[in-house]
Amino acid sequence: MAAEACTEREPKRIIRSSDFVCAFSSIKGDMFRTLAQRLGLPTRHSTPPLSERTFVPVEHPLRSVLDSRYLAMREAMASGDAAAIASLLTNDFRSIDVHGRTIDARAMISRVLRLKIDRSKRTVRTVLTAIVERDGEAFVEQHYTMTSAEDAPKSMPRSLLTLSNDHWRNVDGRWLLASTDTREIEVVTGAGRRRRYRK
Repeated sequence: MAAEACTEREPKRIIRSSDFVCAFSSIKGDMFRTLAQRLGLPTRHSTPPLSERTFVPVEHPLRSVLDSRYLAMREAMASGDAAAIASLLTNDFRSIDVHGRTIDARAMISRVLRLKIDRSKRTVRTVLTAIVERDGEAFVEQHYTMTSAEDAPKSMPRSLLTLSNDHWRNVDGRWLLASTDTREIEVVTGAGRRRRYRK
């Protein structure tokens, strides 16, 4: 879309990131990344891992309400109560993983219930870093962190960090999760291997 904004009358200056896109919209792959890095512009491969970034809770009137909804979701998942999980989701809920695969509410709940995790051996935290609310909907950037205890089973990851874009919908006065789109994952396995996935 940015490339479409270029015109013959517009000089190909490299001052802002938008100028960069106009000037080099035809350049692909490694060459594009190299030029971006030389100019100090962010690229997919230059973004620091989640574990090296700071996530600060956003100041927003709706944050406390949504914080309570995320807490309710975590508690429902921890209890293994399928009905409690479903009660927090819209009928058309969709979950999109970091690889772009989509599942519905029933499949998501089934996966949660099949997880073999000793939840007493972990701590979790959810940080809402951005909220945009309009017309009974809320669009949220959510950072999730799970850290396992030292005596946790090796089958559990030592740590799990995710960044997702979530869509909440106000239905009859209750905020329900309509979709969650995982943008980034960083995990340290029980064996100590670090893995990172991004869209």
